[in-house]
Amino acid sequence: MRSTLIALLVFTLATSGFTQKRRTVPPAGTAQQQSRSATDQAAIRQLQERDIAASMAFDVDSLLALWTDDGVLMAPGHGPVSGRAQLRQFYEQQKDALGNTETLSYEEQWQEVRIVDDYAYQWGQIQSRTRAGQSKVENTKVVNALRILKRDQDGSWRVARAIYNEARTGTSVGEAAPQGERR
Repeated sequence: MRSTLIALLVFTLATSGFTQKRRTVPPAGTAQQQSRSATDQAAIRQLQERDIAASMAFDVDSLLALWTDDGVLMAPGHGPVSGRAQLRQFYEQQKDALGNTETLSYEEQWQEVRIVDDYAYQWGQIQSRTRAGQSKVENTKVVNALRILKRDQDGSWRVARAIYNEARTGTSVGEAAPQGERR
């Protein structure tokens, strides 16, 4: 699994222009590099906070603002969703499908965030809790996610590539699904 994720990251970075633009980075451990890293980590946390707020409200415009113009989303049961127009269409369809569903909670638990020049990747789980209409029944959904982020010229970060799949019920980070269970 880990080698598959690494291969996916290398392929995505290689095909997205990552190797075309290199920054001169000071030697490891310098005050300048540590400051830059702290600034980047704070900006990535801001992206995550904006993502959580937009997802809670299912605000399509705010969700689109999180993406680069050439962003690509790979969701279960869909072909690649590429670029702002397709992302807008995907989000609008998802919003329509949810109808009057209320999002009660939305949490992102990133297990790893790595920054490499103007790109970063993160993987973890996202959990949401929803309730449809006037129902008292709450539904919890957990997805495994991998995102590749890209730094904008203003220092903010946006999602450049993302892929997710639904986690099996009863599993958490690092836990395998029970044997014989199929979805």
